[in-house]
Amino acid sequence: RDISGNSAIENAKKLQRLIEENLDVEEIVSIKLSLDREQLHEGFYPVIDGVCSTIERMSKGYHLAVVTSISESVVRSHLAYHDLGRFFTELICATPSTLKKPDPALYLEALKACRGDYDNAIAIEDSAAGIAAATAANVRVIGFGDAVQYHQGHWHWLDRFGDGDRLFETVEQFLI
Repeated sequence: RDISGNSAIENAKKLQRLIEENLDVEEIVSIKLSLDREQLHEGFYPVIDGVCSTIERMSKGYHLAVVTSISESVVRSHLAYHDLGRFFTELICATPSTLKKPDPALYLEALKACRGDYDNAIAIEDSAAGIAAATAANVRVIGFGDAVQYHQGHWHWLDRFGDGDRLFETVEQFLI
């Protein structure tokens, strides 16, 4: 939960603080990206049942964009592996100089790329940083996964982001 939605560099810095070894942040990032490539090619990042068909159906009526703090090369590889790239009109990916989520910059860029249709924009997010970024860009949010946590009788993000957002504990609930 502490790493979802963060950049590889931010996560490497957190890891560096947690371990006793004196590893360079760039070395940690390099190892992580290498493992990502290996895992992607081994099918380690599966797509949950129903996601591909949902994306295909949504692409017939909506302009879909990927808005992510992950590098474009990793996103393109993942989309190609699952044959999903054809459904997305825009890929808004972080670069080393881009402000990462929870900053709204990536969502603001996506809105410009999609002709600024703020009223019809909906973000589907799986991280706290992503929900915060979309909300800061005034985009409605559907959240699931680690971003929404049931705690002491209520959904954690519901109180923070208001009743207008839909929140799901799992992707499967969202797909129903």
